[in-house]
Amino acid sequence: MNILTKGRNIYYTVSVICFISLFLLIVIGGTVRITGSGMGCPDWPKCFGRLIPPTIISDLPADYIKFYETRGYSKSDFPLMTWIEYLNRLWSVIIVGPLLLASTLLSLTWIKKDKSFLILQLLMLFLTGFTAWLGKIVVLYDLDSLRVTIHLIPALIIVSISVIICTRLNGYRVLDVMNNNGIDGLPNKIVSKNYQLYLISGFIIISMQILLGTQVRTEIDKYITQANILDRADWIIKAYKWLPIHKLFSTVVTIIVALIYIASRKTVNLSRPTFWGAILMIGSVSAQIITGTLLTEFSFPAASQLLHLTFSTSLLCGIILCISDKYFNPANVKYIPISE
Repeated sequence: MNILTKGRNIYYTVSVICFISLFLLIVIGGTVRITGSGMGCPDWPKCFGRLIPPTIISDLPADYIKFYETRGYSKSDFPLMTWIEYLNRLWSVIIVGPLLLASTLLSLTWIKKDKSFLILQLLMLFLTGFTAWLGKIVVLYDLDSLRVTIHLIPALIIVSISVIICTRLNGYRVLDVMNNNGIDGLPNKIVSKNYQLYLISGFIIISMQILLGTQVRTEIDKYITQANILDRADWIIKAYKWLPIHKLFSTVVTIIVALIYIASRKTVNLSRPTFWGAILMIGSVSAQIITGTLLTEFSFPAASQLLHLTFSTSLLCGIILCISDKYFNPANVKYIPISE
């Protein structure tokens, strides 16, 4: 195995780890929002003017309570909220940042064969910087709900790009195995045009559903801010504007995911990315229904909110995995179609 091949193998491993770190970053960010820890560090990029925030109240600035009140917050549960927000920032800088830089450098091992890896990595770096800048804006504007929602969008795009990179790299690994074993192609029944339609429609519908979910949360945040802190039992009443639409769309999402799952099973020698992508979508939708029911029936418990966001992200990853396997997997061009 030459140095170039070793570098490409390392790139695949680092890319998978990078995807996991990005997914966890969204979960950590969801924890920040759900626990109301966004102002746990009232300044940016430092926290209470320090690189490492204090752990005891006596080390806080003397006027920190007044500072919170002037920005619309009557209290902060120090040190819990401070360290939840700090963990969010720390994970971005210590874990995600170096992994993105490493994967970008390793993508150069493909520069002669497939420049798309470097282009996608550079796009991820740009979006990561943009997301960090948005994080600063969110803090400066005291967690304005609209800005918090906008902050989530590029994060989801970054995770989606990471899925595409991993799928494409896996496709090349499959090609290597096929070439090493003298296999020219694999019998593969061409899926119907309906499958492609389901994939594109599913991506649009799932994206809209996630945005609708953020609108539900934005509506709740608006009333929490106006009335200081509302009882969670009142949240369902305040979310009346977007919640019915969100519920209706959940039915549409369930139907389209079921259609994708059924259509994907009509392929001979079903590839692993599509197999696991369809399984991930089915599991995520099922979990979404359960957590969504818990949210509306039990006064929006915090744990259910976090799980709901997590499964929304995994649902998006599932559809992106199927799409990238269909359109961006280089191994697919080696498939030998058989008749219907």
